[in-house]
Amino acid sequence: LHIMAESDESDDDLQSFAQGASFLQNLDLPAQKQWVNPRKERKRRRIDESMKRPQKGAQKSSKKRGKSDDEDESDDLESRYERAKPQNKVVVEKEESKKLPIKRGKVVIPVQAIIEETKVEEEDEEEDEGENETEMEKEELEQELIDPSTKLKVAKDQIASLATEILSAPENGLAKLRQLRELCAYDDKDVGVTVMKLASISLCTVFQDIIPGYRIRPLTEKESEATVSKEVKRLRDFEQGLLKNYQMYLQRLNAMIKKYDKAEGEKRGLSTVAIRCMCLLLVGVPHFNFRSNLVQVIVARMNDKKREKVAELCCEHVRKLFQSDEDFDASQEIVKAMARVIKASNYKAREEMIKSFLSLKLNEQLIREMKGLESVSSAPKKKHRSRMNKRVDKASKELDKELKEARAEVNQKVLARRQTEALNHVFATYFRILKNSQTSPLLPAVLQGLSKHAHLIDANFFGDLMKVLKSLMNNPKLGCRITLECVKTGCTLLSGQAGMAVNIDVKAFHDALYGAFLEVGVRDVDVSTALICIRLLMHERREVSLDRVAAFCRRLVMLGLRFEPHQAVAALFNVRGLMIKYPKLQGMLDSDTLTTSNFRPDVAEPEHCTPFAQPMWELVPLCRHYFPPMELHAKHVTRGCPSTGPGSLPSTHARSQPHQLYEAFNCTQHGFCFNPQLKTPPPHPLSRRNDSKDGPRRIGHIVDHDIGTEDLQGIIEEHLNIPALGEVDFSPLCSDSIEQNLEELERKVQSLEEFKARLRKKQKIFKDKKTASKRIGGSQVKKMKLKKKRKPADMVKKRGSKE
Repeated sequence: LHIMAESDESDDDLQSFAQGASFLQNLDLPAQKQWVNPRKERKRRRIDESMKRPQKGAQKSSKKRGKSDDEDESDDLESRYERAKPQNKVVVEKEESKKLPIKRGKVVIPVQAIIEETKVEEEDEEEDEGENETEMEKEELEQELIDPSTKLKVAKDQIASLATEILSAPENGLAKLRQLRELCAYDDKDVGVTVMKLASISLCTVFQDIIPGYRIRPLTEKESEATVSKEVKRLRDFEQGLLKNYQMYLQRLNAMIKKYDKAEGEKRGLSTVAIRCMCLLLVGVPHFNFRSNLVQVIVARMNDKKREKVAELCCEHVRKLFQSDEDFDASQEIVKAMARVIKASNYKAREEMIKSFLSLKLNEQLIREMKGLESVSSAPKKKHRSRMNKRVDKASKELDKELKEARAEVNQKVLARRQTEALNHVFATYFRILKNSQTSPLLPAVLQGLSKHAHLIDANFFGDLMKVLKSLMNNPKLGCRITLECVKTGCTLLSGQAGMAVNIDVKAFHDALYGAFLEVGVRDVDVSTALICIRLLMHERREVSLDRVAAFCRRLVMLGLRFEPHQAVAALFNVRGLMIKYPKLQGMLDSDTLTTSNFRPDVAEPEHCTPFAQPMWELVPLCRHYFPPMELHAKHVTRGCPSTGPGSLPSTHARSQPHQLYEAFNCTQHGFCFNPQLKTPPPHPLSRRNDSKDGPRRIGHIVDHDIGTEDLQGIIEEHLNIPALGEVDFSPLCSDSIEQNLEELERKVQSLEEFKARLRKKQKIFKDKKTASKRIGGSQVKKMKLKKKRKPADMVKKRGSKE
């Protein structure tokens, strides 16, 4: 290059020379292809490009110095060469790797070259990541500029399209499931919450539709390594993918509950939506995997006292599951978890949680067989059977077994065992609440559960249970409702197969019910419970004294005066049943009975209140009741409850039960309207109109005008002449004004006495005239009677003389 710089050669010649030098270098390479470092190649290219560019700074410096053109060109060439020449650096000898080179075909690659190549690839990846980040930032800015309504519409369309594609082909929709699950974590300030709710509910519905009717078992190592057909492999892949997506979806719902449970505003609704999705999955697919996780979350939320709506939602779905569960597997697990949660809360749970046990679908016959409550008859003797008959029986048994498996019927023994275990947990919870917290607000719900399942309790527990019930009935602080529930539970325990073997006096229940009737309100719960107790104590038991029955009849008629119409009809229907069962009660309808005592409704014991001392006068106002069915039943009872003839009930009423009449005439079930409808009353005799059609309506001496508020104010100011409020005058309080007022009062008293004297005179004159008119009228009446008694013949004979 120094030699060429001294000669007068142009830049083009230099460039061609450089190309020729590179060509010569390539010729020196061996015939075997060698690996080229890309970093060194890029560096060599930059040097070549810098040599091609003209340097402006060198030209300016040469002009300043005043040199010739040839000298300027030589200096410029030297400066470019010096810049392009690599600087002398300290070369550190690298340790050669002891690994052998790699041969790919005919090319041999040393290990150090591979390491350098990977470093270059990492640099390229970093550059690509930077470009991707910038592109993502641009997309986020574009999304912020879009209208929220359009964003929501796009998200809805995307959710709908994904859901339809998954439902159309579930086996090919695992990728769509992942996309729909990602929308459950949609991050946007405007529509993020709404999109997350929609995506969560949509995915819940999709899972309910595509989940199979069996539990997916994870594959073992041998099963995964075994060779199977394409169809089996496709089915296995779908099941494992579905299970994985379902698990990740439940994890997402659980994270939403924990994150947004204590949030405020719209975000708090995300936790409610997540709990609702879990409840729907538990009710819809209780047989599928991860049921225990769902049960754990939902049962814990059933006792949530801070969020009552969430607790009611969980209790409602648990009751639905209890009613629809056929194999009782999920119900048993939920009952165990509920008993555990109630015990952990020291029996301070919500009442709705305890009432959920009432919805259990129990098969009483199976439980009795399991517990040995049902009397088992002696086994019949075995008869001699031939070999042919034995073979036929064996074949029929195998056929029945196959048919049961085909129908997917649950084994009765397994079902009975599950129901028995669940019932043991329920009774254990009830008894612990009765024992530990007798003033708990959960007592009504506990007593309701005991009265419903009382016939399934072992007779060995009757003595202890009766002691607890009597102690609750004698506690005046608990109120009327708990007393009625205790009476109902005790009567249910003593009725039926289990109660017939135990002889317990029911006088305490009679006295408690008779006293509780005075406190029974108008609430449907209390009245219905009281009527059920009457049926259990009076109608279904044989040995009841007549005085007790008469006292309860009088108490029911007294309550009918203040009950609602449908409640009073049911009470009178109970009285009718008692009068038919005990005909001697009709003595209370007779008003000619003579007794020396009086009826005592304030006595606590029904036998000592002397119910036959007076007739049931309470039926008289009920016979004139405004509700037609009430009037009909009251007249029926007053006439002695005849089955036919006048005063008898229609067949639809006579054949029904009290609770049926109670529901039939309940106005709340007919839109708060009477059933049947009441007739409009006739107009009052004093209400009449004037002769003119457009005149005001006259009611007695009052004339009804259509007066507005402004007219009314004008009439008040005109007739009352209200003066404007000014300074207050205290002159009436002075002594002079008091004397003047006393004089005026004396004058008024004198005028009133004169007026009274005049009235007395007029009254005497009026009485004299009245007595005189009566005498005259009496003589004329006597004459008319004598005239009527005469015969027509006598009248004809004496006509001339008489005239």
